[in-house]
Amino acid sequence: MEDMKKPVVVFLDDELPILRALDRTFRREIFEVRTTDSVQEALMWALEPEVRLMISDFRMLEMTGLDVLKQVAERRPELQRFILSGFADEELIENALKTGEVHQYLLKPWNVDDLRARILSAIE
Repeated sequence: MEDMKKPVVVFLDDELPILRALDRTFRREIFEVRTTDSVQEALMWALEPEVRLMISDFRMLEMTGLDVLKQVAERRPELQRFILSGFADEELIENALKTGEVHQYLLKPWNVDDLRARILSAIE
C-alpha cells in the first residue's frame, strides 16, 4: 500500500501557549499539525503541496495575520486561509472575506468541536 501523506494544517501565532494548546488538541487527527511563531517559516510551509489550510492569529509582532494570508493567497490561491483571533479590525476582516483573501474568521477562545469541524471541511 502506498504511503499517503496526511494533509497539513499550519497554525501561526506569536503566543507559544496558544500554539502548544492547538498542537495538543489536534495531534491525533487525520491531518498533520504544524505550529510556528515565525511568519517566514509559515510562508515557506505554505508552498508545500501537503499544506491545505493556514490558520493565523490576527495580531502579531512582525505583521498582521491578514498581511500574511494575503501573501499566501498570492502564492497559493487554492490554499484555505483562516484568521483566528480574540481581537481584530472587523472592517479589515470583512473586506478580506469579501475579496477571498481570507475564507473564515474564528474567534478566540475557540470551541474545539467547531474548530475541528471547520478544519475538516476546509481540507476535504
